[in-house]
Amino acid sequence: MKRLTIIGSALALLLITSCKKLQEDKVIWTGDFVEVDATVLNAPATGKVYPLLTRVPQGGRPVITAQDPLITRSSGTVSLRVNLVAPQRNQEETLTFKVVDSVTTAIKDTHYKTTGTVKIPANSSFGFIEIQVLNPGATTGGPKNLVLELESSATLKANPNYNVVGISIAQN
Repeated sequence: MKRLTIIGSALALLLITSCKKLQEDKVIWTGDFVEVDATVLNAPATGKVYPLLTRVPQGGRPVITAQDPLITRSSGTVSLRVNLVAPQRNQEETLTFKVVDSVTTAIKDTHYKTTGTVKIPANSSFGFIEIQVLNPGATTGGPKNLVLELESSATLKANPNYNVVGISIAQN
């Protein structure tokens, strides 16, 4: 009986320690990424792989219909937060983004202005894409869509799942 107790205890000890070792060897995350906050927090638009925002986003939470104002030709500046998914850097990081011409219906310098760059300050986890929405007066043809794609830099990779976002500028 004593022998069975010792063998049972040894077997139980072996199983418990082997589970712990497997858990320690598991790799969960690697790499330094950047992503557009609104793409993480909002569902893709119907038939798209990116969200098409109709309301002004607030960093760190999904767009809420009752709380957030509509994006219209009189919205002024719309800011889209960019997240650094990595340890904070000691120096400023400058990233670029481009307009996805194939799906953008808004016209640069008529419906919007933007610089094409975003800066994440030193010792920070966030930067902001600034889009100045212009008011050309009422136009026909419905809302004008602006779709942006965050690009990788030499030191940071744009997360391919969360690097494209669109805004829909109502023209009424």
